[in-house]
Amino acid sequence: MTSRRARRQQEVRQRIVQATLALFAERELDDISIQQLCERADIARRTFYAYFPCKEAVLCAVVAEQAQLTLRREYSEAEQQYPRFRQRLQHVVDSAIARREGYGEFERRTYKVATAYEFSLHGPDSRSNAFREYKRYFQRWISAGQQSGELTRHYSSELLAVACTGVLFNINQHWVNNADYPHLQRYRQAEAFLYDLLTD
Repeated sequence: MTSRRARRQQEVRQRIVQATLALFAERELDDISIQQLCERADIARRTFYAYFPCKEAVLCAVVAEQAQLTLRREYSEAEQQYPRFRQRLQHVVDSAIARREGYGEFERRTYKVATAYEFSLHGPDSRSNAFREYKRYFQRWISAGQQSGELTRHYSSELLAVACTGVLFNINQHWVNNADYPHLQRYRQAEAFLYDLLTD
């Protein structure tokens, strides 16, 4: 059972997140002060810093939580509902396209800030927790596909899992950096490309 204190902490954290998203929908992050965030969330300045080190960290947390939700819903569904790699890959791509059809400039800006913040913390060689989690799913699926004979054994499941995850993450990154990038089309192309790669 969640304690009263834990519920209170979650409520305060959620107020900070909602205040940040509301202000970010109105203006660029550089034009938002911590004081404005605190006033919108109805908290003291020191309370903000008890939860987040900076404004960018709030948006980074939002993106990370969305990634975890995607894992639990889309990737877990694929694993539970479909036995073959091709079916699982198609489910993941279909879900990504359906989700992203509703994305606009606000979502792209949010991802851009979060990505830049992650880079500032960990540098060019950093891999997000989401990347590692997606890779684990792919590696498990690829290993099963190799054992069943559906997929090639020419390369290790780990290498192929990195390739799958990297391709999908790079499509997102291109879209983050360029609003006109045809990311929905690229996801569909990636599905065919990756399956060809894994069955060659």
